[in-house]
Amino acid sequence: MGRSFNALWLGQTISLFGDYISLFTIPAFALELTSRTTDFTNIYAAENVPTLIFGFVGGVIIDRVSRRRLALMADVMRAVAFGLLALVVASGRAEIWMLVGFAFVIGSFAAGFNSALMSFIPSLVRPEDLTTANGRMAISQQIAFATGPVLGAVLVRLTGFPFAFAVNALTFVASALSLLVARPRIRQPRPKTSGFLEQLIEGLSFIWNTKVLLYTVLAAAGANFVTALFESSILLMGREVFGLEDPFAVGWILGGLGAGGVVGALTAAAVIRRVGIGRVAVVGLVLFGLGLATMARQRNVPAISTAAFVGFIGVPWLNVAIVTIRQQVSPDALLGRVTAASRAVAWGSLPLGAITAGYLADNVLDLATLAAYGPLLMVVLGLGLIPTVVWRAR
Repeated sequence: MGRSFNALWLGQTISLFGDYISLFTIPAFALELTSRTTDFTNIYAAENVPTLIFGFVGGVIIDRVSRRRLALMADVMRAVAFGLLALVVASGRAEIWMLVGFAFVIGSFAAGFNSALMSFIPSLVRPEDLTTANGRMAISQQIAFATGPVLGAVLVRLTGFPFAFAVNALTFVASALSLLVARPRIRQPRPKTSGFLEQLIEGLSFIWNTKVLLYTVLAAAGANFVTALFESSILLMGREVFGLEDPFAVGWILGGLGAGGVVGALTAAAVIRRVGIGRVAVVGLVLFGLGLATMARQRNVPAISTAAFVGFIGVPWLNVAIVTIRQQVSPDALLGRVTAASRAVAWGSLPLGAITAGYLADNVLDLATLAAYGPLLMVVLGLGLIPTVVWRAR
């Protein structure tokens, strides 16, 4: 794959551990301050709403400036933000509104980083190696997901929250260093159009007119709308749905999710080559929805973790397929705008899903009912893709 991609892969692997350490540490710290579902969903929404706010505009910027430098700057700023959070928590003055504000800042830089990174990777590898490259990134992501929350629980137990947040800061430093080493194979092309609004419309028009992109983006948005409930409230769900008194026991459930994701990531490239990229995306979406729905109906850790393991095999199948489709069908000069706009729609549904779930759980339905039936929407979306061009994509 080349020295530059391998360096980037190593740095991102370290950084991903930081991401998934915080998947446990931030809500665990919030659990010491509050027990309202809406507080957890507000933190989660604040972290993800920047993808919706800045996604469309950010795509134009990504195509205009160096994608590598933009990702590097975002890493440095996230390291600074986590360092400041560690200091605030150590002072004993942290409040729930501060976590909401911190989540928004982190999410803002993460939105730019992720779109820039996904647009930068195709310049490091040959086109025929894209599926393999995305598969390797997915492997790292799922390994980090499987072990990061457990590591976060251990860090909190042994050293406390301030040190755990400081570790997060250091992982972003490692990511920044890897970007300094990574050098693209090809020069980044500049947009043919000059006006900012004209460039923005050009990217959106390409997505609208390319049906395989449009349908996968909408399906991903629906899936993330449902996923937001689980990601924002998993620690609270451990107590209210699964009956786990110790929040650290949820780390084992997250481990089951991550282990299934590792299996999915290890097999994604081979399954795509054998079955077809579109069909793998559809099967991955359906499997993920069935896994979450089954998980929410269990009441002991082994059964919950098993359902989580099986369902999460589908996540990297879905993600690797969607990312590779986007990278393959988009011209390089449009890739930043297509990536950022696609993420704005697909990931922009996360804060909406989180806020909706928080309201329903606190005012209309109980959390257990919402968790058991909400994921079936993913199954419906997946089945709805079968008659479309997505199913036929290879």
